[in-house]
Amino acid sequence: MKFKAILFFLFFFAQAIQAQDIKISLLTCSPGGELYSTYGHSALLVENPALHRKVVYNYGTFDFNTPNFALKFIKGDLLYMLSPERYKDFINEYLHQGRGIIQQELDLTPAQKNKILAFLDNNLKPQNRKYQYDFFFDNCSTRIRDMFEEVLGIEYPEYTPQYSFRTLLKPYLEDTPWYHFGTNLILGRPTDNIADFRNEMFLPDHLSENLAQATLNNKLLLKPAQEIIPRTANMEAAKLNAPLFTMLAVLVLSLLVSWKSGRIFQNIFDTILFGAAVLSGALFVFMWTSTQHEVCYQNFNLLWANPLFLFLPIFAFRKKKQTWKLIFFYTLLVGLLWFFLPQKLPVAMFFFLLAQAVRSGDRAQFLFKNKNH
Repeated sequence: MKFKAILFFLFFFAQAIQAQDIKISLLTCSPGGELYSTYGHSALLVENPALHRKVVYNYGTFDFNTPNFALKFIKGDLLYMLSPERYKDFINEYLHQGRGIIQQELDLTPAQKNKILAFLDNNLKPQNRKYQYDFFFDNCSTRIRDMFEEVLGIEYPEYTPQYSFRTLLKPYLEDTPWYHFGTNLILGRPTDNIADFRNEMFLPDHLSENLAQATLNNKLLLKPAQEIIPRTANMEAAKLNAPLFTMLAVLVLSLLVSWKSGRIFQNIFDTILFGAAVLSGALFVFMWTSTQHEVCYQNFNLLWANPLFLFLPIFAFRKKKQTWKLIFFYTLLVGLLWFFLPQKLPVAMFFFLLAQAVRSGDRAQFLFKNKNH
């Protein structure tokens, strides 16, 4: 480890005195087929022709050996870190995955290059290299953006924000409908805030596009993009909205259960229907109250996934008809408010809510006056 540290110190020292020849570039990697690569990746490339060295500085790494790794990842407590990688190793990994890479060289003076190198050198120190990852506000892309702002003082063009964080995510999720569905469920109201020009750059593609419009001393920060690796991975969009049709099926089944089935089957169906809502609600409450993911706070999906449904058997046992009437009118009210809420809820879950209304209405004898009740 000491030898590696000495090697990088010598590398930075050599770079500092030969900054005229050094090239610093933004690397933007296309999305891949794995969930962790859904949104692409950003990194910084430093080329030193005099030393025949190319080093990639990657803010998107973490230690799998971290104690309680899974729990820390879920709760948002996992520390990410800056890691230097050999250019050849970095390129081979993306070639293997079939993911494309474009390179945009920074148009900098030797003094400005030295500032970037000094910043990276300082970030590589053990006490500085780790940071608490945040998907929207502190990730591999925003770290690079923040560095350019702090070290270079770049300027952005005038821009009228128009897209929410949730809308910006949508193009990356169209080929994975269930992942798209789950993401929309778990992300709360803050995800529907409008992202300004700067905050759009939490996504690697937008970092590349927006920095291409940024200026430094009245000239563009980035030179024209060059394709290093063409994208070959197949990312065809899914042709079927499986979550939507699944929830439609739940609604149809709730109608059939209410109309034709007996008490035992109705009890089983209602236990599954409202039990799924309780479990979902418990997850949303956990993500809101027990994690660092601020974009999971204030989740209005708790309206249909109401954890209070857990007490349905108790209240229904004491005052059966009155309890189900209350649930029926509650679901109707949520349905009326659904498309006016400050959070965009998945349309598929509207049909799940209707299924709740059908079953509670049937239990309250508003819809189907079934003799089995």
